[in-house]
Amino acid sequence: SYQMAESAPQAAADYALSLPAGQARNDFISRVASSWGNADLTAAVAWVQQLPDGQAKQNAMNSMSYQWVQADPQGAAAYAQSLPTGEMQNNLVNTVANQWAATDPKAAVAWASQFPDGEARNRALAGVTSGWAQNAPQEAAGYVAALPDGEARNRATLSVVTQWAHSEPDAAAAWVAGFGEGKLRENAARELVSNWAREDSTAAGQWLQTLPAGASRESAVQAYVNDLASSSPELAAPWAETITDQNTRYNQIENVARGWLQADRPAAEAWLAKVNLPDDRKQRLLKQP
Repeated sequence: SYQMAESAPQAAADYALSLPAGQARNDFISRVASSWGNADLTAAVAWVQQLPDGQAKQNAMNSMSYQWVQADPQGAAAYAQSLPTGEMQNNLVNTVANQWAATDPKAAVAWASQFPDGEARNRALAGVTSGWAQNAPQEAAGYVAALPDGEARNRATLSVVTQWAHSEPDAAAAWVAGFGEGKLRENAARELVSNWAREDSTAAGQWLQTLPAGASRESAVQAYVNDLASSSPELAAPWAETITDQNTRYNQIENVARGWLQADRPAAEAWLAKVNLPDDRKQRLLKQP
């Protein structure tokens, strides 16, 4: 389908539409849109726009949205805004906002701010702040801080944390530490640690030690354990033991033990022998092959 779309895109498009409905047809249409978009974006956009609403059109739009926003962000933004409320609009809005903000955050913000309250606005602002934070996380964070409380601000905050954690985790951590205790701080701490632990588990663990007891610390610790249970169970193990909620603590201990038993059974058995876990649960773990 890629070769056909490159050599004869209109013929490929016609053939795709002649296929019976189903996953194969949807995938073919998506590949045609992507390949045609690379060769003649204007023609590809016009073809996708006239497709009947459905999964095939949504897949096609997703596959060429990157090229469209790169070449004509205003056109892609206007089309996204004209779509009826639904999944296709939400996906395109998020893509437009993210990619446009990476090159022109002011224009992207002005566009995203036009949406009324709802899922499209939430997606737009989250996309804008994510794209903006790729290059200027502090500016994106300042913009988020000025947003009114609500779902849009919460999602935008997590988008900034995710991006910032990759480039400057210490700065992102300082920002998150300034949040008041509550769901936003819990989610932000979890998102930060989840991304940070994959890049530098030692630094992430050191930051965890600075957090005061509370829900956000618990959330961050659980994220740390989840991310390291398979790759570094020896680091995750002592943190799993600190979780306050008993059921969660037991579950996380078992999570760590399962991976550790596969990677280094003697070390895992030594840990299980002394860890605070009911004997019947220990025995179930030890009996697993």
